[in-house]
Amino acid sequence: MVKNKTMAATNEPIEKAMWQPHIVNIFCDICIKEIENGGKPKSHFTKETWKSLVQTFGRETGRAYEYNKLKNKWDQLKKDYLLWRTLLGTDTGLGWDSEKYTLFSLIIYRF
Repeated sequence: MVKNKTMAATNEPIEKAMWQPHIVNIFCDICIKEIENGGKPKSHFTKETWKSLVQTFGRETGRAYEYNKLKNKWDQLKKDYLLWRTLLGTDTGLGWDSEKYTLFSLIIYRF
């Protein structure tokens, strides 16, 4: 079996999406624009928004990823973000400096 491929229900290989960091950034930027335009009125993107995301992503990246691939990536990014927020909680003693884009310690040592 070829690396980065899985088998569909019809036993035909399906190419797995390759998400380089700059492609993830493009996807996130597209999602942010859709959210700002009201495409996510509550907790989910609307059907029309997903259609727009698929079209815009294809146009901006040259990759013809279908809804399922984009939805899977969205779901994974959401999980990663929630984990990131948990790790930045007070339990770890870490914080985020949004100006420097770095972690910093919330623990102040007093001597």
